Amino acid sequence: MMLIKPDPNSSAAVPVCGNCRVEERLLLLHHVRHRSVFLRLCTTCVLRLHSHNFCPTCFQVYPPPPPSNDGVRNCSKCYSVTHPHCADSAGGGPAFPPASYVCPLCLHPDKPVFKLKSAKEANVDIGGGDDCTAMMMDRDSAKKFMAAAKIASASMNSAAAAAKGEAERRAKEAAVAKRRAKESLDTSLVWW
Repeated sequence: MMLIKPDPNSSAAVPVCGNCRVEERLLLLHHVRHRSVFLRLCTTCVLRLHSHNFCPTCFQVYPPPPPSNDGVRNCSKCYSVTHPHCADSAGGGPAFPPASYVCPLCLHPDKPVFKLKSAKEANVDIGGGDDCTAMMMDRDSAKKFMAAAKIASASMNSAAAAAKGEAERRAKEAAVAKRRAKESLDTSLVWW
């Protein structure tokens, strides 16, 4: 388990998730580009908005492109891709036809995907009395957090590559415009 404590001396404004508007006092927001907009999202929103990038049961992030339909289960609601062995162990086993498979994220849409436990809930004594605001990250939460971090990293890498391409395109356009302007000036000076 990992202990996470908020900084009691911090006077900065509390960051808020750009999607669900939940306040995140522990600064566990991810920078993500979603639909061409840069957002800071909580782990739950990253995972819910990018459900096609990972297995919603074991939280393994897929390398692009996601796995083909060879034995995988597609959720009939969010179109996430689940490993066959994960789908079988999650209760949507072979008795269910693949078309009716619903992933764990869609089975519990109002339940947060990522939730830290308080030290008290985790039965960990860290001192500080009952008013201590320390939170604990167990293995399951760490796996979900890492999946969201990998997705956010891939999103920002993609955004950086797109921005680099756009900058190179604009630099070429500027060089062409500069050359044309110089040629126009040279041509107009010859006539005078």
